[in-house]
Amino acid sequence: MTVNTKPALTASLATAALVAAATLTACNGGTPASNAAGLQRFTGEAPEATGDLDTLRWAVQAEPATLDTTLSVDSALTSTVSNIVETLFRTAPDGTVQPALATKVDTPDPLTRIYTIRSGVTFHDGAPLTADDVVASLDRARSADDGSIWVSAFKSVKSVEATGPLQVTVTLSKPDVLFDSYLTTTAGSIESKAFLAKAGKDYGSPQVGVDGTGPYEFTRWTKGQSFTLTRAAHYWDPALKAHAGTVQISFLPDAAARTNALLTGAIDGSYELDPSTYAKLSASGKGTLYLSSGINAYHLVPLNDTSALGDPRVRQALSLALDRSGINKAAWAGTGTIARGPGASGAWQTLVPNGKDLWAKAPEPTEDVARAKQLVQDAGATGKTIVLVYHTTFSLFPTVANAVAAAGKEIGLNVQLRPQPFAKAVSVYFNPKARKGYDLAIYPETPQTSDPTELAESLTTGNAQNFGEYSNPQYDALVDRAVGESDKAQRADTLVQAQAILTKDLPWIPLVEPAARVFEKTGIAGAPTTIAPRQGYPWAALVGKGDAAKG
Repeated sequence: MTVNTKPALTASLATAALVAAATLTACNGGTPASNAAGLQRFTGEAPEATGDLDTLRWAVQAEPATLDTTLSVDSALTSTVSNIVETLFRTAPDGTVQPALATKVDTPDPLTRIYTIRSGVTFHDGAPLTADDVVASLDRARSADDGSIWVSAFKSVKSVEATGPLQVTVTLSKPDVLFDSYLTTTAGSIESKAFLAKAGKDYGSPQVGVDGTGPYEFTRWTKGQSFTLTRAAHYWDPALKAHAGTVQISFLPDAAARTNALLTGAIDGSYELDPSTYAKLSASGKGTLYLSSGINAYHLVPLNDTSALGDPRVRQALSLALDRSGINKAAWAGTGTIARGPGASGAWQTLVPNGKDLWAKAPEPTEDVARAKQLVQDAGATGKTIVLVYHTTFSLFPTVANAVAAAGKEIGLNVQLRPQPFAKAVSVYFNPKARKGYDLAIYPETPQTSDPTELAESLTTGNAQNFGEYSNPQYDALVDRAVGESDKAQRADTLVQAQAILTKDLPWIPLVEPAARVFEKTGIAGAPTTIAPRQGYPWAALVGKGDAAKG
């Protein structure tokens, strides 16, 4: 099959991939690695900042509905709040876990976590950090009554108690290796108990914002335009003293407008880059585009079991009909890796040294249109309609959607495309009611931790991320075992067994693992190239003046 039903679009993106292959080079001594398209990928870290800035101007792809981390993991929200509201521990750009608002955790037994809270830390409103603030924050994050999306992350928590002025004890109902990892993400955001009580339901709104202990404090939310953050005058960690006095995070949902702002210098940098712009950005001479191994992946995710996709034969058929190499070239300029299931290769590698080898035990998806047609016929699904929802903020979404529609048509399925505004399209990931009328979504899997166990758990029975309500008792048992295994090698082996079940059942249809990316204007440096730090690490504090990057 062809990758796209719009030949002109496919041709233009394929050309962009070839141009990018000729223009994008490794910088700052990083290790380049050529992908299938010959594109050089920068696999090291971007240069560190060498000086301070008055104002850092950054761009995100959309305006979030709230800054309340218990209600969303929107990338604009998490990448903003991570600079304001801190966690007990944080995952640094190099993947190591560092103490933050907790100086240590004692584990006298597998079910007990005793956190020593850092003394001398104050919130931006001047109130001292106490154990009561930690308890109030964690209780709120694990409360289904408050609408928290993090309930499943705290499913093993039996109680959270202040056992001293600066000591918090968490008791688990069963061993859970993911719990500590979640506390390094916005799931573990620590807010002032008094501020939460005063803000009430307005917490995270444009009028109230959020309080925190981070290197930046919330200053202003200009609706439809931007967030403004100001360097905190009395931040506790000298190693993360912010380089920029002010950070302005602008909402630029249009990819062309975002790219133009980067090229004209109106914006200093962005993570939110449409792959169709890689060639233009890298050839511009206006800054440096960094691509590195990521920990996320894109999938096709059935949203219900009432459409034809409720039959695993139809899911297998659609998977077999997809030209993933063509999709990678057209949608990601050839910079991605063919995905093999939940949990990208980068995440497996952070778990164990041989992680990529274990990831590769899941077979690479193949293309077999003849077999796909037969499976559709065997399932009695020929001519059945599947409604695919997606947004157009990045051109990769309509590109992938068109490829899926073409694949479906070739094997006898009627894939109807339903492009929607960004907020409406992504709501299907969080809100079951928003899925009504849709059968399939393009899901950018962005894990909150760097442990593939998290993604495996998301497909267990009843999990909030399990959009299509997939259920397999054998799979659930394996993942439950993995969640309780403290030995990483044993956990990885168990995950391999679980992955084998997913390869057969295909509750999610894997597509592509994209490269992590960031663009910095010449003279700007310090932004981490990896994705994970933006989920709970104050990345903006690292960005400041820098020497001109050299390719």
